[in-house]
Formats: sequence, structure tokens, C-alpha cells
Amino acid sequence: MYEMGIFNGIHIKYLLISLVITVLFLVLAYPFNKKKYAKFLGIIILLIKAIDIFIRIYIEKTSVAGVQETAVNALPFHLCNIAIILAGIYLLTENKYLYGIIYSWMYGAFLVMLLPSNFTFITKTYPVLFFLTHTMIIVAVIYGRKYFRHRMNYKMLILSLFAYILASVNAYFVNINLGTNFFYLNGYILPIFAKMFSLNMYRIVFLFLNLSAITLLFLLDRKFIKDETPVTKKN
Repeated sequence: MYEMGIFNGIHIKYLLISLVITVLFLVLAYPFNKKKYAKFLGIIILLIKAIDIFIRIYIEKTSVAGVQETAVNALPFHLCNIAIILAGIYLLTENKYLYGIIYSWMYGAFLVMLLPSNFTFITKTYPVLFFLTHTMIIVAVIYGRKYFRHRMNYKMLILSLFAYILASVNAYFVNINLGTNFFYLNGYILPIFAKMFSLNMYRIVFLFLNLSAITLLFLLDRKFIKDETPVTKKN
């Protein structure tokens, strides 16, 4: 049995391996038709997530405490789990509104890559899959921006905010029925929050922080769009 920890050897080693694989997927796009390669990538992303769910249900059945993990914990109701599925569908369909959601939600992937929660695992190479289900979200964003020229707009921002709230409400009721902690609404994401807020107040603060992150990413994208716009000189 192995244990994932923030900046331990396993974290650094498998994150680097996943990043190398991720970069290769992007580099390999150059000689191919970009629309066809996007569909190939979309299928790969959905396959990676399907394999991840299969391994978690049938092989990786232990949690940090050594308790048997039930299948419900592998349901794709966390932020990044939804985002990786949408990323696969986006590359298959080229839908710009899906791009808006995965772009707006990709901060979650960055946070997990840098600060993964502690968990134990049996299959030695499982962390590669774990990190790929996050790095491939970023691949979809880069691909969409570079080859489909998709950019954020206000409709995408509103949709992304609404989708986050809707997914949070769904996670809240799923947590009540199944005893899970999707979207970290049934338990504190970090112990320090337990010392600062009641659970209900924490939920409000956590929602506000996530909606703020989505808005900040939108503003960042708008700045890049402004910088990309050529300045026309007046004669």
C-alpha cells in the first residue's frame, strides 16, 4: 500500500510523469488534422476517466483510514470529475459553452495537482491516472484556445457560475443521501476552516470563494483577449 501526500516523493514523481504524458498529447497534435485529433483526444479523456472510475470501484477500495471505500465515492460529482467529462465532450463537439465551463473550473485541477489530498492506494501506477484526470482538463482548454480560437464572453461566465451553483446543489443532496463529501460541502476541505466557521457558514464562504475564482479567471481571459487585439494606428 502506498500513500499520496503533498510534495512527497509519490506526488512529485507521478505528477511529473503525468505532465510529460500531457505535453506529449499536445505536441502530437501538430502533424494531424486538428478537428480529428480533437475527437481522438476527447475519446482518450473519457476513456481515462472511465478507467479511473473502474479502478477506484474494483481495485482501489481503501481510504486513508483503511476503511473499505464504497462505490458511491467514485461517482463523478466532484468539480474536477465533472470538468474532465465535460472536457472530453467538448473536444468531441467543439461546443464553445463547454469550453467556458471547463476554462472557468480549471482552477480546481491546478489546486489538486499542487495540493492533492492524502489518500492510500494499492496499484502503484494509479496516481498517473489520478493526475491525468486533472491535467487533461488543462489540455482541453489549451487545445480549444489554440486551435478552435475559443475565448470567454459574458454569456459563458454566467453559464459557468450557474453550472457551478447547480452542481453544488446537486452535490449537497447527493451528500445527504449517500454520506459523501462531493464539492466539500459535507465536511471541511481544510481543518483550519473548522476552527473559523460553523459548517453552514463554511458552505457559504466556500461557495463565495469558488464563484470568485471563476470570475477572476474570466477577468484574466478578458485581459488576454484585450492584449491579443492588434492596435490600429490612425493616420
